[in-house]
Amino acid sequence: MWSRMARDWKPQPAEAVIERLRKTKGGDIVLLHDGDHRALRGDRMHSVKALEYWLPRWGDAGLRFVTLDDFGQDEGVGGGEDAARRTA
Repeated sequence: MWSRMARDWKPQPAEAVIERLRKTKGGDIVLLHDGDHRALRGDRMHSVKALEYWLPRWGDAGLRFVTLDDFGQDEGVGGGEDAARRTA
C-alpha cells in the first residue's frame, strides 16, 4: 500500500530518515511509524526532524498532503493509471 518507507521505528540519526525519503514524489504514500513498539514513550525526534526538513520542501515542489481516506477520492491524487481512469 505504501511506496516509501522511512524505516523510522528505531531511534537513529535524522539524516538517515531524510535520506530514505529523498526520492519521494507526487503520488507516493509515505509510511512513518509512531516509535518502537518495544519501548513505551520511544524517542521520535528523528522522524520529527525528518518531517521538519521535508514537509516545506515537498510543499514548495507542489506536492499535496492528503489523508488515506482522501487518497483516490480526489482526481489527480495518487496519479498513475487509476487517476487516468477516474478522469476519463
